[in-house]
Amino acid sequence: AGVLLTLDGLAFVMSRIALLDVFEATFIVAAVSALVADRDWFRHRLADRLEASGRADLGGGYGPIIWLRPWRLMAGLMFGLALGTKWNALYALAAFGVLCVLWDVGARRLAGADFRAWLALVIEGIPALIRLVVVAALVYVATWSGWLLTRGGYRRDWGLQNPDHPWTKALGEGFASLLYLHKEIYEFHIGDYIRNATHPYDANPAGWLLMARPIGMDAVNDIKPGTDGCLGPDNCIRVISGMGTPVLWWFAAVALVVCIIWWVGGRDWRFGVPVVGALSTYLPWFAYTDRPLFFFYAITIVPFTVIGLAMVLGLILGDPAAPDRRKRAMIVGVATALVAANFAWIYPVLTDELLPYPQWLARMWLRTWI
Repeated sequence: AGVLLTLDGLAFVMSRIALLDVFEATFIVAAVSALVADRDWFRHRLADRLEASGRADLGGGYGPIIWLRPWRLMAGLMFGLALGTKWNALYALAAFGVLCVLWDVGARRLAGADFRAWLALVIEGIPALIRLVVVAALVYVATWSGWLLTRGGYRRDWGLQNPDHPWTKALGEGFASLLYLHKEIYEFHIGDYIRNATHPYDANPAGWLLMARPIGMDAVNDIKPGTDGCLGPDNCIRVISGMGTPVLWWFAAVALVVCIIWWVGGRDWRFGVPVVGALSTYLPWFAYTDRPLFFFYAITIVPFTVIGLAMVLGLILGDPAAPDRRKRAMIVGVATALVAANFAWIYPVLTDELLPYPQWLARMWLRTWI
C-alpha cells in the first residue's frame, strides 16, 4: 500500500505543494492506525485476563473492564490534530468511533459474553467517547492556543467588544471570541457568497473515485519555439496537474467494491477499515455540491482506497503454498508495474516539465482533464 501510494500522482503533487489537506490525510490515517492497533491490543489484554483467571471463556458474563486504552488516546490526539487542520475530519472521527466500539462488542462475543457483549455499546462506548471525542476536542482547542494567548488575530477582540453578550458572560472573552469566529467560518462555507461562486476546476464528487476532473495547479501555456528550451516545431507547455495516477485510481475504485463485498458478505473485519475510511472521507462531500469542490480534497480518500487495493491484491496472491501461486504473483506484479509505468508517464505533468503541446495532450486521456 505504501509503494502504491508513493506512485500516486495526487499524493505526489500534494506532498510537494503542501496544501493543508495532505496533513489532514496524514493525521486521519495515523488515527485509524491507532484504532486498529487498539483492537488487537484490547483482545490480547482480554485474553490475558481470561488466562490469568484460569477460565476458558467468559461463560456468558461481560468480563473484565480494561480502563487503560493508550492506543485510543493516541487516536483521539491524532483526530484532534486532523480537526485542527480541517473540520471535515469530524466525519471520520464519528464513523470510526462507532466502528471501534462495535469491535469491542465483537471481542466480548468471541470471548464468550453472549448477548451481554452488546453492553459494550454503553460500557465501552462512554469511555470511547471520552478517549476519542473529548480528547480530540481538547487537542483541537489547543491548536488555537496561539490565537487565544495573543492579540491581533482576526476577531480575537470580539469578546472584549461585546462584554454583555451571553457567550462572553458564559465563556469569557477569549473563548467567546473563538466561538464567534467559528460561527463566521461556518457561515462563510455554507453562505451565499460561496454557493454562488463558480470555478473552472469545480469537480463534482460523483467523479472523484474515477478521477473525472483533476485540478490544474500551475500552467505556462503557449511557450514559443526557441524560448525557454522549447525546440519546436510545436508550441510547448509547462503544467502541474493535481491528478491521481489513472490506473491506480481505477484499480482502487474496483477494489473498493470488492472490499465492501468481502466485509459484508465475507464477514472479514479487516476490509471494513478501508471501506469506512474511504466512505467517511468521501460521501459527506455530496452535501456540499452546491458550492465549488475540487479534486484535491480526495487526498484524504486515496490512502484508504489504496489500502483496499493492496488487500485485494493480497486476496489474488493467496496462500503461499497454493499450486498456482506463481501465476497469482504474476498478476499482482503486472498490476503494480502498470501503476508504476503510468506514474512515470504522467510525471512530466506533475512537475512543470517542459513538454511539446502534442506530448502534453497525449497525457490528457479524457477531455475532462483539460
